[in-house]
This record gives sequence, C-alpha cells and structure tokens, in this order.
Amino acid sequence: MVLSLAGRNMAKALVSALLGFAIFAVGIDEISGMPRLTFGQDALLAGIDFIPVLIGIYAISEIFVNMERRGQNVYESIRKLYPSWQEIKYISRSLLRGGSLGTMIGVVPGASAATASFMAYEIEYRIAKDKSKFGKGETRGISSAEAANNGATGGAMVPLLTLGIPADPAIAVLLGAMIIQGAQPGPLFFSDRPELAWGIIASLYIGNVLLLFLNVPLVGLWARIVKIPYPILAVSVLSICVVGAYGVRNNMFDVWTMFAFGIIGYLMRKAAVPAEPLVLTMILAPIMSPALIQSLAMSGGDVSIFVTRPFSAAFLALAVVLVFVNLRSRQKTRLQEEPALEGKV
Repeated sequence: MVLSLAGRNMAKALVSALLGFAIFAVGIDEISGMPRLTFGQDALLAGIDFIPVLIGIYAISEIFVNMERRGQNVYESIRKLYPSWQEIKYISRSLLRGGSLGTMIGVVPGASAATASFMAYEIEYRIAKDKSKFGKGETRGISSAEAANNGATGGAMVPLLTLGIPADPAIAVLLGAMIIQGAQPGPLFFSDRPELAWGIIASLYIGNVLLLFLNVPLVGLWARIVKIPYPILAVSVLSICVVGAYGVRNNMFDVWTMFAFGIIGYLMRKAAVPAEPLVLTMILAPIMSPALIQSLAMSGGDVSIFVTRPFSAAFLALAVVLVFVNLRSRQKTRLQEEPALEGKV
C-alpha cells in the first residue's frame, strides 16, 4: 500500500510511513504498561490522537502554503455561466470517458483526483483530431478532466469505507469525522456498522440530487466566494481547525499538536515527502501492533513464525515481489527519461 502512495520516490514514502508508526508508538505500551517516546512529558502519556495530526498535516499546512503564495485570488468576472445544448452535445462523450476513468482511478487506494484529471485530459488530447485547440480552453479537455475529478471523488469512497485509506485531504477530513463519532472504516465496517455504511452510500445519491438543485441556480453566488479576502478565509478555516482539534479530547495539548504537525506537514510538502503513507500507517498501526505482539507471544519470541505460517509467508513474498517490480519500473522510467533530457540539453 505504501508503494502505491510512493509517487516517484519510494524512500521518502517509507520515511513518511515510519514517522506514522513513531507517532502511534507515543504513549503507554499496551503490554508492559511502560511509557514509550514520552520524553518525560505527562501530556504524551495518553498518546498523540489521530485527528489533530490529520488536521495539522492537511489543513494547517495548506494554510501555510497559501500564506506563502500571499493568498492570491483569481476571481475576475463571471459572464457565461451555463453551456448551451450544442456545447453539452459536443462534450457528452468526453464527460462519459472522464467520469468512467475517474471512478476507476478513485477506487485504487492512494490514487488522487488530480491523477484522474491529468489522465483524462491526456486521453482526450491523444484521441482528438485537432490538437491545436488544447491548451487554449478546449471544452472537451476541460470537461473530461472535471468529470474525472468528480468521478474519482465518488470512487475514493470505496477504499475509504473498505480499507480506511483516504485518497486526498477532503476524504481524510471525512475519515477523521467518522473516527470522532466512533466509526472505524475498514474491512469490518459494513458488518459492524451497516446502518452507517449504507446510510453514507444513500446520502451520496441524495446529495448529488440536492447539489443539482442548489448549484445550478446559485452557481454565480458560489463562484463569488473567491472574492472574499484570503486573510478572512484563512482565519475562518483556522478557527474551525482549532475547534475541531480541541473538541477531540477537550485538551489544549491537541491544539498545539495540530500546529506542530501543521509545520511538519508544510516541511513535508516542501521536501516532496508524501503525507498519505503517514496517515495510512497511523490507521493500520493499532491493528498491526497487537497482532505482532500476539504472534511473537505464540512463537515465544521467534520471528520465524512470520515465514513458516503459509498466509504470512505468502503476503511477505507478495510484498517482496511488489518492491522488486516497483523498483524495476522506476529504473526503466529513469532510463527512458535520460535520453530525452540529454536531447533537450
């Protein structure tokens, strides 16, 4: 799973994943009862909660990035809001292609809506007879990319509900909200909380119908939101983040934790270190840690149990194969890019 979230640098993804395990390890050891990685701080004995980390890594770091950009607004004017029937007919096939592709990409754990948008646009460009219009506002390229973006958002609910893996910051916030309510998405989510799982699925259908009636008449109003000065927007978002972090355990320590991981998330973005492996390992660590301890207790501390048991050995072998295939594909991509770069030089 970490490999699927690794991007172009697997080492950075593994560092991110190990950081997630280190964050989970802070607190009281569930077996020995001894403090781990608390450094003598009583506030750390209860551990680091997942929600403040999530808010800091995604929301607070985003505020820092936008502050660096000085919160530039791109709003100018809204003239033509609604497409004509002729334009809808012109882009209909592109909409279907983009939406279908986006949904399939969204189902893949770790795949983002941005990836779906770029792939949909690339497909439209390749199959277009007149490629000169692309890059100049070609509606087929724009509509396909946006349909893929929307499709990926809906498809991302599949890995969220079945594996507990968020595909982007928005889905990660939704994951955090579910955990706050005591619902842990994962393989047992549909059997343990069927009323919530199917309620979410039903709400997606109802929500899309409501959005149709809300967005079409009020599209001009929603577009004017970007006219709000960025300092006001940033303060509003920051206030909501503080309330959310504090409300988890009614503890100011979680607020400071949120800001600390906001800085960490900002530095990770500057260093191109993906945050998704960190989030994934923090979700899986509470399941993996007791299983690891139980296995070692069964074997009397002998780690060979992980390679002598068939299921465990099979998964470890699959992991090794995935790492090998991933490294080979990266090497081939690098060799293919080097001649192209030399040609440009």
